[in-house]
Amino acid sequence: MNRLLHCPLCQADFASSEMSCHTGCLISQHCRVLCCPHCGYQFVDTTAMEHRLDRIRRWFGRRRPQEESRSA
Repeated sequence: MNRLLHCPLCQADFASSEMSCHTGCLISQHCRVLCCPHCGYQFVDTTAMEHRLDRIRRWFGRRRPQEESRSA
């Protein structure tokens, strides 16, 4: 899966296949560290965590109207 990524330091856009730090790493398949090929900056991929938080927020957001109607 080739994703388009954005470096927070140099503001460059790059494809996930361009990262050089994952070529020889044994845990590269499950690693969340992203390496910018332009400036070498390493940062953590938070997209999976953001998707989980969005699901939790949606789940709690659906429950609020029911809880408010019970307390009234």
